[in-house]
Amino acid sequence: MINKVLRFLNQADQLALLAIFTSTVAIILIMGTYLVLYNYLPSKLPLFYSLSWGQTQLITRQQFLILPSILALLTLINILIASHLHPLQIVLKRLIIFHSIFLALAILITAIKIMFIFV
Repeated sequence: MINKVLRFLNQADQLALLAIFTSTVAIILIMGTYLVLYNYLPSKLPLFYSLSWGQTQLITRQQFLILPSILALLTLINILIASHLHPLQIVLKRLIIFHSIFLALAILITAIKIMFIFV
């Protein structure tokens, strides 16, 4: 399976590499901002905005590391799915890869905005 993914990355157009690069940079930026602002962040941060207002929306500072973890996991899953598709399904592969890029940017913006609320 790893050989198939490596072949996909060698044969793929530059979008797959761009997705991996974008996700990696987003994770580094989130983690860097988190480490720099750690002392300024309150003990509880809002993350679950779809839940009812109040304590149910809040997480601890350490739980905030869920965001970069989810980003890494979803990027890995998307790359694996794209690598297992037939070579003629170029459009579907590119849609999956664009989804990874969009997801990385959305999670980056969300995490940065949540952290800078309190600074």
